Amino acid sequence: MRTVSGSNISIPLLIAVVALCGWTAPRTAWAEWPAFGRAISTAPNAQEHPVVASDGAGGAIVVWQDLRNPKINVFAQHVVASGELDPRWPVDGRALLGDPAALATAAGGQTAPAVVPDGAGGAIVAWQDNRDPLTAIDIYSQHVLASGVLDPKWPANGLAVTTARGLQQTFTMVSDGLGGAILAWQDGRSAPGASHIFAQHVLHDGFLDTRSPADGIPVCIARGAQEFPVAVADGIGGAILAWQDTRDSTVTGFDVYAHHVTSEGVADPAWPVNGRAVCTVTGDQGRAGITSDGLHGALIAWSDARIVGTAHIFAHHVLASGSLDPVWPIGGRGIAGTNVLESRPIAVPDGVGGAIVCWQGFTVRLNLAVDLEGTHVLIVDDERDARELLRAMLASTGARITEADSARDALRIIARDRPDIVLADIAMPGQDGYALMRAMKELSDGDGHRIRAIAVSAYARLEDKQLAERAGFNEHLAKPIHREELFDTIERVWVH
Repeated sequence: MRTVSGSNISIPLLIAVVALCGWTAPRTAWAEWPAFGRAISTAPNAQEHPVVASDGAGGAIVVWQDLRNPKINVFAQHVVASGELDPRWPVDGRALLGDPAALATAAGGQTAPAVVPDGAGGAIVAWQDNRDPLTAIDIYSQHVLASGVLDPKWPANGLAVTTARGLQQTFTMVSDGLGGAILAWQDGRSAPGASHIFAQHVLHDGFLDTRSPADGIPVCIARGAQEFPVAVADGIGGAILAWQDTRDSTVTGFDVYAHHVTSEGVADPAWPVNGRAVCTVTGDQGRAGITSDGLHGALIAWSDARIVGTAHIFAHHVLASGSLDPVWPIGGRGIAGTNVLESRPIAVPDGVGGAIVCWQGFTVRLNLAVDLEGTHVLIVDDERDARELLRAMLASTGARITEADSARDALRIIARDRPDIVLADIAMPGQDGYALMRAMKELSDGDGHRIRAIAVSAYARLEDKQLAERAGFNEHLAKPIHREELFDTIERVWVH
């Protein structure tokens, strides 16, 4: 297995793309692209969280979350191999919800888009959806054709992948190889605070696979929480999933499990019920990355804290049969250990049954003056990278950490499970951090539980700090956050 380590570089996101060509075989298209990238959308308000899929012809379909309209937040654009925008598509992108009138009474918009190719020059797009307050966060999908037109066979405002009660979020999606897609997500339908893994097969014609339950396949409904699913296509119409699992957290901490969803729309009966244990070594293992082994199995890498006070990268090979590769060490093979904290592994196939893995590493000290053992810390930020950075910084503190990607999600967590400390971004779509703070105060008034709130924001002026404090935050931290500054701030609000 070949490995490549990551670095501590933070790259801002812009809705623009640039072509990268190998020097050994330069392409004509290179010269035709603007030197600093092609602007995909310059519409009013923010365009953020871009994702991209190949069009199969040297170009790409770019999808993003868009704040120009409060109820329609997912747009797409096609950039062709020459670097030009496809003239068939609308300027500034195609809105992927096509019936605004039907959304007039929607409770909220859409977040966290994902995209996979449809194999015919178009794409399948999915997102987290807030239109129905009764079912909380749901998952919808849409098909945009190569021409830039929404597929008329699909519902105008997207196909409901799941509208089960509770939170369906943190989803992943892969192509089924037949113009459709398989989605898997973190699901809270069973009880407040619960989190299991469900999946669904979306067919190319805009229908759900009728061989699967209407609101998804129960891939794992074991005790504890199953979180942060990742997926890879199995090459025969199904997918292999992996996730972080707390079913035995009192003994081994967080573990890594995997399961196979077949092309027939079921959890593979040849695999263990509720998934194959990939690593259950004592100490936390989680936040996996996954790629294909080329033989219908998968290589899975994760961040591993089996050595106390550290987090290193380990990997294992799961065969198509659902067994672990007996050639590999029990508990996985360590593939990195240079940095103090290593996380967020990403893997791609090497073409000969192995994988190339990259990750980020932090060379930071792990001492903390204040003990957060047993403390509940809630991180609220619409940027996944920002949430994961804060989680990594707090990994050694003993705190129980939960995450929310919106104020709405955060308030649901606060209502059922009062956190002790909230780290909240200010500039979030929908309700911002100030609105969250006001709602938090209303929820906690009179219940005797004090929540310490820290604003974590790119707004770094003195007046921004004062505005945060007037809104009710105990402290204000300006991004980028440094570990020592975060710890000092937590100590001030927690101890004093």
